[in-house]
Amino acid sequence: MKLFFLYRDIFFYPILFSLWAVYILVQHGNYRYFGIPPSSSSTDMHVEKAFNQKDYIDKIICNLHKSFIEEQRPLEKGHIYHNIGTVYYDQYKKLKNKELLDSAHLYCKRSIKYVNNVPRFYYNMGRVFTEYRNHLQAKVYYEKALRLDSNHIRALHNLGLLYYFELGQREPAKKFIKRALSIKHDLPICNYVLGMIAQEEKDFNKAVKYYNKEIKTYSICIDNKKELLIPPSTMRFVITQTHLRLALLYSTEFKNKELAQKNLNEYLRLEKDKRSKDSAIKMMKKYWEVRGKSN
Repeated sequence: MKLFFLYRDIFFYPILFSLWAVYILVQHGNYRYFGIPPSSSSTDMHVEKAFNQKDYIDKIICNLHKSFIEEQRPLEKGHIYHNIGTVYYDQYKKLKNKELLDSAHLYCKRSIKYVNNVPRFYYNMGRVFTEYRNHLQAKVYYEKALRLDSNHIRALHNLGLLYYFELGQREPAKKFIKRALSIKHDLPICNYVLGMIAQEEKDFNKAVKYYNKEIKTYSICIDNKKELLIPPSTMRFVITQTHLRLALLYSTEFKNKELAQKNLNEYLRLEKDKRSKDSAIKMMKKYWEVRGKSN
């Protein structure tokens, strides 16, 4: 019997979790954060592909359940439950089926019951409550993750965005976002949020500084094809709005038509909605003669 478990640990788990990891990486780009609307995208999906994907996911969950039954160690049982919850969560992000989110919640809760000292278990429970729009409960779980690991970048990142977009609290938002950036300087959205806060505080020099940092971060992430904490559609939305905000600031506060025009051109290049383009051009024409087309 011991020999059986030894072979299972050596061969079965690596193969199973390699397949699961591939699935997670494929799905990773589908995350959406808080009050930032993603760009519109087609919802069309080939029926055959959808069925194949569901069959593949069901097999992963089935294998994880089998391994849970065979496993005797509480620590490993907790990790298996967590992995099942993560698969359900990512499936929910793809299909937007609330039953999948409920399943993710159930298994994330069970994982914490088995193992109560793993930061990412609490972080993922925070993500579940974020999707439930229960932001106060999400905050509790992100903070629990940080008590176990004060440098948990994803928890810092999510908590900062949650404070700004959902709870409307600027000071804690700045605190958590700056902590996240001190650990990893090229996190998306962070400098955009700091720029908006600085703009609200009428510190326009600092706002421009943060917005330009966001543009640099976007370039690094795209050019180097780095792992993203947010979906590409959301990154595109953020960088589009960053260029528009810079165009407006350079027009109104710095009277720099060259930089205003440059950022407006970038906005028009990235923005796909014609009405939004028309509105931006109309707004900018209040300050100077705009050179640019909306189509």
